[in-house]
Amino acid sequence: MSLLDSVLPAEPTNKEKMDKPVETLFGKTASNLVGKPINRVEGSLKVSGQAHYSAEIQLDNKVYGVLVGSTVAKGKVEKIDSDSIAHIPGIIKVVTDPKRFLRNSQQGTETEAPTQGVSEVFYHGEPIAVVVAETFEAATEGAKALKVTYKDETDQAALDFTKELPNAHEVNEKKGSDKNAKHGDPEQGLADSAVTLDRLYHTPSQSNSPMEPHVTLAHWEDDKLVLYTSNQMIASCKQQVMDALDLKKDQVELISYYVGGGFGSKLGIAPESIAAAIASKEVGRPVLITMTRPQVMEATVRRSNTRQRIAIGCNEEGIINTFIHDTTTSNLPGEAFFEPTALSTHFLYRGENRRVS
Repeated sequence: MSLLDSVLPAEPTNKEKMDKPVETLFGKTASNLVGKPINRVEGSLKVSGQAHYSAEIQLDNKVYGVLVGSTVAKGKVEKIDSDSIAHIPGIIKVVTDPKRFLRNSQQGTETEAPTQGVSEVFYHGEPIAVVVAETFEAATEGAKALKVTYKDETDQAALDFTKELPNAHEVNEKKGSDKNAKHGDPEQGLADSAVTLDRLYHTPSQSNSPMEPHVTLAHWEDDKLVLYTSNQMIASCKQQVMDALDLKKDQVELISYYVGGGFGSKLGIAPESIAAAIASKEVGRPVLITMTRPQVMEATVRRSNTRQRIAIGCNEEGIINTFIHDTTTSNLPGEAFFEPTALSTHFLYRGENRRVS
């Protein structure tokens, strides 16, 4: 039973036809704040430049790290030649950790680390190393010049969404965000409906582009890790860091004074956070890593491309009796997150015949 079915009468009424305007509820919210000119608490600080974001935090002896992303879409990292950039002034170290670096970002509310391990490449731009230098410019130059040898398996990569559709599989409902559901006989209900719509819709992949990119300034106070980072959910992100680095609760502190936009891409930790923590430990100094705009597009969470079948069956008056919403979406191998395209379909539409899959 959908949410609407539980609150509406069993027999359709004229209200459900949506052929007449209804009274707005915006002025009847519990807070009575909708539409009111409310000042933001931090507004004056932001417009006057006094709000300090993570990349602007100053710590003594701070150095800069720049992530190195894979230049192949699929394969294995065979060698990272640190000596290839030793001649660049200001270079401190090339930091690698094939087992603990994050392969990809984590979703929000998760308490475990995202998939770790970057010796194998699963997508173009996968962070495989970080170049640490005295200046951001030197680190950037080093990251661009670093020589990496791959076993290139790009010819085996799944790069065409349409061609990969035959390989689609059911979502792991124990881990996925969408829950499959079926009521009645949707296909038969559709066939028996007086009025029907049955369409396939395709949506492209969409990347977040917040004004402030993903950034972390990491430093260690003895065995305690302190991260000044841009995250939207500090409590669960702290648990993700603990899991990624095998640290206890009192060994991790995340500080996020302000977040310059996230749109959901900063709900979980991203590769720069763990890379900065590992690099800071190795060089013994605070390390700031700010992801470049291309790195944000490549290595943080995104809205996956989808193919969706929407099928609706109605009677002569337009009352819905059948609703089908089938979705195929993309993700990396082994990942359970499923773009929640049909999350609202469960409760927005009535009908004795419904399928969400």
